[in-house]
Amino acid sequence: MITVTNWGLVGLISLIITAIANAQLSQSGGTIQVSADFLNIFETENRAVYTGNVDAVQAEARLRANRLTINFNPSDSGSEEGIGGGFGDIRNMVAETDVFYITPSFRVRADRGVYTASDDTIMLTGNVLVSRGEDIAKAECLMINTRTSQSRLGCDTQDNVQSRVISIFAPTDDDNEASDEASDEASDEASDEASDEASRVPGE
Repeated sequence: MITVTNWGLVGLISLIITAIANAQLSQSGGTIQVSADFLNIFETENRAVYTGNVDAVQAEARLRANRLTINFNPSDSGSEEGIGGGFGDIRNMVAETDVFYITPSFRVRADRGVYTASDDTIMLTGNVLVSRGEDIAKAECLMINTRTSQSRLGCDTQDNVQSRVISIFAPTDDDNEASDEASDEASDEASDEASDEASRVPGE
């Protein structure tokens, strides 16, 4: 194991591993930059473990957590020169504790997240909270296909019981205006009807 700590003037590691170019956290893909407070590299296990304020960024997508384990396939070239020289493409990434997956369209909070390179999916589990603007949704898990942008909220629990999905949709400004207009119209109609009835009541 190789431990890397306090790298740089601010004590923050910033490492770009070109071997993980096949990973797709964002739909556009590209290089992933991972920064953290500490990095442990397990050469013989083809594994890198980032801990402390982990931030993995690819294009417009970001994965944040307290701990991120990246499991690699062995390198096809057989070269093992330098730290991580024997690493091939990413097999999966496991994010744990205070996990956030953020894109320009939505933000997800979860206890755990697993990215699988073979099908470009991210499975977020545990107290999942999805927010899009003022709209929110809650569930126990969320599956996202980063290649197709398709997602599925909700899954079976360990007891094989379907977890509930709760969605809360905030009204838009147009909805509020339409509601106000409808309320004003209803008030005017009620007032007119009251006036008509009053005019038909014979005086004393």
